Amino acid sequence: MRAWPIAVRLESVGRSFREALPVLAQAGFQGIEFDAVGDLAPSQLSQTGRREVIALFRRYGLRPVAIGFPTRHGYDHLDRLEARIAGTEAALLLAYDLGVPIVINQLGQIPPDEDKARQKILSESLTRLSQEGDRVGAKLALQTGTDSPSTWADLLASIPNAGLAVNFAPASLVASGEDLELAVEKLAPWIVGVHARDVVRSSLAASGVREVPLGEGEINWRRLLRLLSMVEGCQHLTLISEPGAQAEKSLIQGKAYLASLIE
Repeated sequence: MRAWPIAVRLESVGRSFREALPVLAQAGFQGIEFDAVGDLAPSQLSQTGRREVIALFRRYGLRPVAIGFPTRHGYDHLDRLEARIAGTEAALLLAYDLGVPIVINQLGQIPPDEDKARQKILSESLTRLSQEGDRVGAKLALQTGTDSPSTWADLLASIPNAGLAVNFAPASLVASGEDLELAVEKLAPWIVGVHARDVVRSSLAASGVREVPLGEGEINWRRLLRLLSMVEGCQHLTLISEPGAQAEKSLIQGKAYLASLIE
């Protein structure tokens, strides 16, 4: 099985960027994902600031695998759409400057076939962002949500997508009852990374799933990683967790679990 670098999402750790880096390096993580917000927002990082961030990554031996750029709405809503697109383009340029291959954002619910207006807006927005990603040298990776893998594949196949990719989030697909093996098969041409989080379905949870330690949920990680190892473009595994008092311990245990599967 492929020996992917195991990364962690900064926002799951509950520490500041500068405080987290030595802790994560000491814990044996090889990479980091972080949101482009606050002091790490594109507008806040000058060229000097960007060089300082790169130096910090090198000092602690952490590879920046992805930048998150969360937005309140997707790319199919006209309200402040231009600002979202411009912000995403700025995040793509920041990613290139920092040597990060992808920017991750959630797409939200893909518009149904009967909503042609929203479909057109989404298609035009993603085409523009795909072209910008291809131009600057960083891809926009759309995070899988609750839509079916076939719906995702149809959308991606309809867009000139040299600058588009998929960040595979199996926990979200479990929540909607999707077949993970079929999802990998359908989305393989676009998968560049994986968010590793385990869940069990629960009628008591608002999202329909409850987070559990990695390896104790409904996802067969050994089987899933074996399938993903055949996806050429899949470059990293990133542990994520709901923030909390035990999150750091849980993430470190999750890293050990993943390492035991890919060694």
